[in-house]
Amino acid sequence: MYEFEAVFNVNTGDLSAVVTGSGVHLNKDVTFSFSLLDQETNPIQNDQQLINNPLVDTIVFDIVDISGNIVYPNYLSGGTTRSITISEADNISIFGDYTKDFGVQARVFNNIDNKVFTGVFLVYGNEPAINSYIVSDSSVPYLDGAQQVFGEVTVDLSLANNLKYLTMQKYDIYASTGNDIELYPEANMNPEYHQSFLYSQYAYNIEDIYKIRIKPIGLSYGTPYFFKIVPYSNIGSGQAISFGPNTIQLSGTGSELSFVRSNNLELFFGDDSMNLGYITGATTGESDSIIDTVEKALYKTLLYTFELNHETDRISSSQIKVAIDNTGAWLTEDSINNTGQLIFSIAPSGGDAFYNLMVSGPTGTYKLYKTSI
Repeated sequence: MYEFEAVFNVNTGDLSAVVTGSGVHLNKDVTFSFSLLDQETNPIQNDQQLINNPLVDTIVFDIVDISGNIVYPNYLSGGTTRSITISEADNISIFGDYTKDFGVQARVFNNIDNKVFTGVFLVYGNEPAINSYIVSDSSVPYLDGAQQVFGEVTVDLSLANNLKYLTMQKYDIYASTGNDIELYPEANMNPEYHQSFLYSQYAYNIEDIYKIRIKPIGLSYGTPYFFKIVPYSNIGSGQAISFGPNTIQLSGTGSELSFVRSNNLELFFGDDSMNLGYITGATTGESDSIIDTVEKALYKTLLYTFELNHETDRISSSQIKVAIDNTGAWLTEDSINNTGQLIFSIAPSGGDAFYNLMVSGPTGTYKLYKTSI
């Protein structure tokens, strides 16, 4: 695990010495930007200053491994730019497999005696490490303080990582009635093809990072399951955790439900489920307002009834139908009382893992009733 501030050691008294530095990167695409000094120790802090400087000829970039050994000499040469970007695809092309820890060597040639001034910057990436976790379900609570939970299995996590040096991406969740969930390298790229894969929980806020809620989508009530969870940062996957068996029950008193007061309700029948939701909010009148966010891995067909109260209690309303599959999302509208003031649209969000349903129209308050199957 690498957790430190970026450092760069410069000796302005000896410009012939190799300058070294290192830092932590958060994404697979990495941009290196070098600030330079010419022979008279004048700073060069942008590309235009580099082009205009009469003492500097050109810069050559080499790719190095984490030990500083050159693995791709003259990767970018003859240019007059201080920056170089190594994308994930570039990284794989250079190293064969994605390599999170590597570096760039910059060689600066001067116009006077053709001396070369060299700087090397190494970068390190972090994968998530789950430090500890507490699992709770509908069975008797564990002795470590877990709460009894019905309708889902919850996992409260502690990470060894400092989030300053790591960007969490998601958790892949697997379940099986047998304690034999074996993962293979291909599962990292296409987990949906694994027979035990349930879905991914994306880490878009702090709660998503430290609490996993395993809902009975594709699972049966009253059945003990073994689970495996694989954490991912933007750099790659960390060590999986395994636990179980854990059981999901509909409620603490039985499967019969007589009255619920909630703005969100999930209904289950065997392995199938549907969701009923009630959402309220306000539109700004200036641009598209997001009125719902849908995770495409959960439900494929959604029906909305939308009502907007505006202009001194005037009501505009519509029904919106949405269909989602692996190729995209489609939206149709049936007007109830919409004379063209409301315009609905749907667009990907969060790297295509989610879709945002949006409306543009006058300023007002709205109510939205949603059915998802």
